[in-house]
Amino acid sequence: EKAFVDNSCSNNYDNTDNIIETDPSDPCDETIADDVAAECEAQITAKSHCCGKIGGTFCAGLLTDCKVDACAAADGDVTAIADAVTALVIDPIEAVCTNPNLQNGGEAPPPALQCPTPGSVVADGGNGYNDISGEGLSSDRYNIGSIEDCELKCQRNSNCAGFSYAPIGGDNVYPDDTVCSIYSSGTPTRTHGPNQIFCKIVPRTCTLTVN
Repeated sequence: EKAFVDNSCSNNYDNTDNIIETDPSDPCDETIADDVAAECEAQITAKSHCCGKIGGTFCAGLLTDCKVDACAAADGDVTAIADAVTALVIDPIEAVCTNPNLQNGGEAPPPALQCPTPGSVVADGGNGYNDISGEGLSSDRYNIGSIEDCELKCQRNSNCAGFSYAPIGGDNVYPDDTVCSIYSSGTPTRTHGPNQIFCKIVPRTCTLTVN
């Protein structure tokens, strides 16, 4: 059979019809590429609150796809960019943002916040509270770092009795920042979120032994 194929087919078989040609060209018209990228970034930024609620890499993935897909959809027409971005970015974000079952980007939920021990303990006032109104003892509250850094900031202030901490995405007003607020009270009076904790400082005692 092999000999038959070699003799009958190798020199006579035309395989040109089996060659599939692909178009390697970029589907994005380079004349509007920068405008599309700017619109995608602006709309994602405008929806930062929702992106914080959704979590995961959902919005980051949309931004990457938007720069290509919206550009291709606009097909070189600058006036079509806004509608293309709305369909590919805004509509999906709003759909997920209003549906708690679809939030967290389909990923595992973030670990529950815990107060650093033994320096502090969770305080909720018996009502599930995790916040005190106002900026507290310091206006420098953003991008402090970890919850341990926030605790240390409180401990270094002699008037601080408690602090609230929200990781990125945890404060619905400042979803892009970690937020650390220190207070003269160790009892929270309200709730804030969606992901924040209030910790009360544990007073430290020192024992002096005299020989």
